[in-house]
Amino acid sequence: MECCDIVRNFLEGRKGRQIKMLIEGGRFQPVSGKLLDFNDSAIVLEQKDGTQQLFDIDYVISVADMEEEIGKES
Repeated sequence: MECCDIVRNFLEGRKGRQIKMLIEGGRFQPVSGKLLDFNDSAIVLEQKDGTQQLFDIDYVISVADMEEEIGKES
């Protein structure tokens, strides 16, 4: 099973939820936002200000839910 398959399996059923990812692209970049959509090659996240970002799924190093962290901060 490839990395991308693991990421896609994790994202199944998480549309509309807050997630965080670590992206490779010359340097490691942490990003977070609401999962709007994904397919075999891309992930679309929406930031708090409404900006949408498109990420190549091949560059995702890790992905996780953010709900747990939000609960800890409160």
